[in-house]
Amino acid sequence: MVSCLVSLCMAAALGQAPGAESAWLKSVPADVAVVVRVKALETARGDLMKMLEAMSGNAAALAGPQIEQGLQIMAAQYGKPATEHPFFTIMRLPKDGAPMPPWAVLVESNNYEAVLKSISKKDELKPKSLGGYDSFDGPDGAMWYSAKGAGFVAFGQDEALIKSVTKPEAALSEKISADLRNSLLGGDLGVYVNIAAIQTQYAEQIEQGRQMFMGLLDQAGAQMGANMQESIKSMYGKMFDAIKVGDALAFSLDFAPEGFALSGLTTVKADSAATRRLAAAGAGSGEMLGKLPADSMAFAYMNMNPEAMEAMQRLGMSLVTGEPNPSPALQKALALQREAGITETYSASTGGMAAGMQNFTISLAKDPQKAFDALVQTAQAMKTGKGMVKDVVITPNALSHRGFKFTAAKTTFDLEKMVTPGAPGGVEGMKKMLGGSDTVTAYYGTDGKTLLAVTAKSPDDAKRIVEEALGGQNGIGKAPNFEAIRARFPKQVGTLILVNAQAMVKQMAAQLSATLGKADLQVPADLPKEPALFGGSITGSPKGFQFQFVVPSNVGPVIEKGFVPLIQGLQGQIQ
Repeated sequence: MVSCLVSLCMAAALGQAPGAESAWLKSVPADVAVVVRVKALETARGDLMKMLEAMSGNAAALAGPQIEQGLQIMAAQYGKPATEHPFFTIMRLPKDGAPMPPWAVLVESNNYEAVLKSISKKDELKPKSLGGYDSFDGPDGAMWYSAKGAGFVAFGQDEALIKSVTKPEAALSEKISADLRNSLLGGDLGVYVNIAAIQTQYAEQIEQGRQMFMGLLDQAGAQMGANMQESIKSMYGKMFDAIKVGDALAFSLDFAPEGFALSGLTTVKADSAATRRLAAAGAGSGEMLGKLPADSMAFAYMNMNPEAMEAMQRLGMSLVTGEPNPSPALQKALALQREAGITETYSASTGGMAAGMQNFTISLAKDPQKAFDALVQTAQAMKTGKGMVKDVVITPNALSHRGFKFTAAKTTFDLEKMVTPGAPGGVEGMKKMLGGSDTVTAYYGTDGKTLLAVTAKSPDDAKRIVEEALGGQNGIGKAPNFEAIRARFPKQVGTLILVNAQAMVKQMAAQLSATLGKADLQVPADLPKEPALFGGSITGSPKGFQFQFVVPSNVGPVIEKGFVPLIQGLQGQIQ
């Protein structure tokens, strides 16, 4: 592995080469398990430093000398061109118990001899022709192999892999879709992973990992109820099952003055049930997201088919009720929800000692009344006697506002079951996180067209939240940076979540104070006033899932002035 990393650094005692990196994929064998593309290191360094400077002058000042030192060492040892050109690293999966995977490097160059000399550290080098590729003495005394491609030089210690680069039976360019290729070749760093190949070769190890993890959950059974344990095991079991349907993954990281971005695509096997479900995946513009109350911490838009929404709800319900499978009452509520046909949901949430649990949700459904009835029935069915819920009291016609008639559902939690034995803060800490009580009241209402769900401390507080959201006068869309971050995600998304960094600092401070049961952790007074938003999106299609994660530069000052002091204060509380 060390020699591989050294070779990556040396890879470019290179001359300039014509053509695009995408052309290299025609020479990459289709059966490789991993491809890593690295942009020219000096260019990537410049992008990274511009991003750090925009986010935090202190971070840039601390990181800059370390990054520069690394580049200077490479330039001194291998020449300045070593930092000026891009390269690929390709790997196959190891076979027959080999400790290292076969690997090769494709580096941009038209100067074949110069690259080989930089690797071998020998001025007098006489490669041996093997018919389309060569062998030569490497720097570690082992035999190395190389080949000259169109605008690149390939080298490595695995003869079969280098040989296949010269004339692949099938090329990666023919295997991967345009979307996967674009994800690999984008940004400062790109990665492609052949998930299907990894699953096939390591199926036994993956299953062993599953059994080991389930065994650990069994050992932890004493700290959770039997029903809760089965619910958690069911959740993680589904996650392991999801791995089996994966086909490929490609993503890229990009650094820029505007901030950090990760984007990519994971595809699923064409003959899997997941493909059929994804074919029905919805997407929308999420145009009402900007109306959600600006003082919330998280803002979410979801466009999900009823099947996917139900699967997500079943998972959450099993954790709350302590039942791995829905009760007859819950099954009835879920069936009613399917009939209602909820298509789009917008939600805003926050919490902490001051606000308690505050949530607001707008749902659009084919039959809003059935969706309303399903919500009320679901709330009633959450009381099972085995989970976290002690009692649920339903009050019809508890509130009317803006043409909506609301039913209240007051839920009393069993805080003992919500707290891990011996956890700091204990039951009192959990009570503070819920706003000083063991109850939460949700208000469900409809005007016959739209479904609203509001969690608030009082009816008046619920009215205020509804007024703000429906009026849109205090919506997050009025924040100066809202449009800019929204533009960095696809116009049509399945799920989009944005987080207000300042509100997150405040909520973390309140919750950590409650959990520790000590003096309040103080939120710095000099946090930037304008909301700094970051977030991610996932959009399904018959191909798989497209995903993005974006952290704009204006989040940097909140991290520097908010999160860092908070962590420092937390350390003081623990000591």
